[in-house]
Amino acid sequence: MVKVYPEKHLNITRQNLEKILAEYGITSFEFEFFNKGIANTSVKITTQKGVFVLRIYRQERRTNTEIELEIKFQDFLRKNDLSIPVIYKNKDDQELTCINIEGKTWKVLLIEFKEG
Repeated sequence: MVKVYPEKHLNITRQNLEKILAEYGITSFEFEFFNKGIANTSVKITTQKGVFVLRIYRQERRTNTEIELEIKFQDFLRKNDLSIPVIYKNKDDQELTCINIEGKTWKVLLIEFKEG
């Protein structure tokens, strides 16, 4: 599927993923690019500890405040017994990770993988 504004998406390489996943203490992994979304980039990450989805927001797509509101809403739904994927915290105990790669700051979430 063609991405909207492909120049605003992170180049998915093992090196770039290693840098991002180091923020979550993940050093050994396999990855598979999901070619379904048009706005953000999603990558399936498989480790010995489990399977995750790494969501990388497109440049200039959402502000930190907008993403944090999305996270709070999902936390609210989860606390009220709706079965939605867990968003994992990084080494700084934050759900939203902002990381500089290739001279740009990328906004990233590490999410529990659920089939379906």
